[in-house]
Amino acid sequence: MDILEIDRVMVATPDAAAAAERFEELLGLHFGDVVDSETDVGGDVQRNEVTYAEPGIELVAPAAEDSGVAAFLEANGPGLFGLVVRVADVDAARAELAEQGVEPIADETPDGVRELHYHPEDFGGVYTLLTAYPHPGFARAWE
Repeated sequence: MDILEIDRVMVATPDAAAAAERFEELLGLHFGDVVDSETDVGGDVQRNEVTYAEPGIELVAPAAEDSGVAAFLEANGPGLFGLVVRVADVDAARAELAEQGVEPIADETPDGVRELHYHPEDFGGVYTLLTAYPHPGFARAWE
């Protein structure tokens, strides 16, 4: 698989705005506005609130009690939730993982950029997205 870079890490938190404020206080990072996000994961729409800062940190908070992020927080508390990896060829990456018995739980194309979402069970407890975002990463538009 031709991995180009880690686009961003996703950190689960109960309150994206409060976590962003704390990162800003302690590290001087500047987050964009908190925005609503919906992801269709196998017919189950996940609603979350997200905000983003360089150098590739996305804070994600549940906007609904039944979201995967809410379940993650209940089981693990705040912390590393996911990883977004930029690959050269999304279809080739999907095929390579399929050969190993790993299939995406969602295949989306938000704003024309394809994302493959993989269940944390397949990646050691880390929700993983593969994408071919143009550089710089797609999430940087949230700043």
